[in-house]
Amino acid sequence: MILGVVWGLWHFGLDMMFYTTTTGPVYLISQIITCISLGIFFGYVYMKTQNIWVVALMHFINNNYVVLFSGGDVSVLQNQTVTLSEIPLQIISCLLYMAFILAPIYNRKNLATEVE
Repeated sequence: MILGVVWGLWHFGLDMMFYTTTTGPVYLISQIITCISLGIFFGYVYMKTQNIWVVALMHFINNNYVVLFSGGDVSVLQNQTVTLSEIPLQIISCLLYMAFILAPIYNRKNLATEVE
């Protein structure tokens, strides 16, 4: 979860200069929630596959699928607006991703036996 917060802050500059120019603080909160969610899920995927390239490919797909479906037009990502009313729905979504923490692979005892 800490990695998700750091990852969200890492995106701050790009968020403010490209994705949104009007809803900065709210967009930052949204980005942090998204990064926590994806961090939990990507951690699960890494532990299951033991392959960082699978996670890198999933990250690439996550960042680019909207552009691909829009015919390659990057401008569809610009000037997004996020309102405070959208944050509760994102938190609910994040809680669904957090269910992956309950997976047995996140249990340190099970992880130790899988590595051996």
